Amino acid sequence: MHQPLHFSTERSKTWDQLKPSNYDAHGIIYKRDECWNVSATIPRQASVLVMSSKLDPQKLHMYAAAVLESLDGDNKELVTCIYSVHVALLSTTQ
Repeated sequence: MHQPLHFSTERSKTWDQLKPSNYDAHGIIYKRDECWNVSATIPRQASVLVMSSKLDPQKLHMYAAAVLESLDGDNKELVTCIYSVHVALLSTTQ
């Protein structure tokens, strides 16, 4: 399973499920602002193309799908390269 880097001293049920190691350094925690937890709106004149690969061990496909879903707007597309690895655009023959 892919494990995130643990740069936080957060204490919550979700965080504890990751079983982070304890350390004495201060966590990197940012104050939440008006942009936190708000979907980005795609401007009318713009479009978004998200590319992903189902074999990429560094950038899991589920995160690309989540990013696409979180965008507010209809002019968006997810291209999934089934057999490529990391850097989907350069490593696929599709």
